[in-house]
Amino acid sequence: MQSLPMVALVTTGRTGSDFLQSLLDSHTQIATFNGHFAVYSEFFARALTFNVAGVRAADAADEFIGQYLYKLVSRYDIQEAKDRLGEHSDESFTLDTAEFKAHLVGLMGEHPVTSRDFLLAVYGAYKLCLGQQIADAKVIFHHPHLDYEFRLFLKDFPRARVVFSSRDPRANFCSHVEHFRRYYRSHDNQQHVYNCLKMALEDSALAEELGLDYIATRLEDIPREDVLRAFADWLGVDFQESMLRSTWAGLDWHGDRISNKTFAATGWSATRTENGWQQRLGRIDKYVLNYIMNDRLRWYRYPVRPVGPVDTVLVAMAILLPLRCELRFLSPSHIWSILRTGTNQMRLQLLLTPVFYARRVQLCYRHYMRTLRGVKFNGNWVQVTGRAEHP
Repeated sequence: MQSLPMVALVTTGRTGSDFLQSLLDSHTQIATFNGHFAVYSEFFARALTFNVAGVRAADAADEFIGQYLYKLVSRYDIQEAKDRLGEHSDESFTLDTAEFKAHLVGLMGEHPVTSRDFLLAVYGAYKLCLGQQIADAKVIFHHPHLDYEFRLFLKDFPRARVVFSSRDPRANFCSHVEHFRRYYRSHDNQQHVYNCLKMALEDSALAEELGLDYIATRLEDIPREDVLRAFADWLGVDFQESMLRSTWAGLDWHGDRISNKTFAATGWSATRTENGWQQRLGRIDKYVLNYIMNDRLRWYRYPVRPVGPVDTVLVAMAILLPLRCELRFLSPSHIWSILRTGTNQMRLQLLLTPVFYARRVQLCYRHYMRTLRGVKFNGNWVQVTGRAEHP
């Protein structure tokens, strides 16, 4: 495991990062784990075993299994709907935790227990528990998910390459805001809107900033076979038919609960990811986003309207106006509901609404200036000659 190249997957919102990883789940040449997990910020930074001198591998393994039991026994992974896997959504998988610990400790051997070596052993142990051979692996595919977790991971693996899961940023923003605030009431605030928009706007900028070897995939393109063949080439592995099927531990996956809909485990269609953002976003929202991401929308071949001098003037004013999803935070009924039944944290978020509104405006103006200056977006992404355009 020590010599295998490392690839990390970073999301830019509701862009199908877990879906992309699930297509690699059964690939014999890829060592992966069960979905995204913030092992650096959640575990290494907080674990008792990693905060004392002379940590023992067996103790660290026990604490890891306790922390991530839901990754090894999928019936407990409710948010990601891994309690309803299989063809008829009535299955889950259970890895033998004693076997997992034995493999993990055995792979650690006499190595000092560091975050880097421990994580490598986790991947080896997981692959062995799935009945696969470590010797077959050509790459390790890690999913830190968010940028702050990725930066921590990069300290241990500075030569890692990066994959960004991307999507039409307007659909991304709409899905991210609405699905999370419906699933978690604590996300129904202006800070969440700001964070969603920030992720949608940044896309692969993190890799450009850090000078990393990276590529992006469009959610709209998977699981197209031509796209996944090109992606396999970039990863340095053979294309395998399993890449056309969404699974965890070999069992069909039909999407998480946050999406509030189910998907077929196989098959691509041009409308698979359509979420009606054209109707769900307001006119001002679409007008502003079309301008501040104009070059990127064209580069990724999404529907886009040309912009001109009149747009430059009007968008500069429109940015100051509330987006459709922000209007609720000005509603007296919403404010009263939070004050009456919300938690103290939700009440604090209510007070911070003007702060994050100002940040959202500032964020839009920053990208507005990029368009005004004619800054080109030319991020690397999996492009296939003759692909069907997004509808």
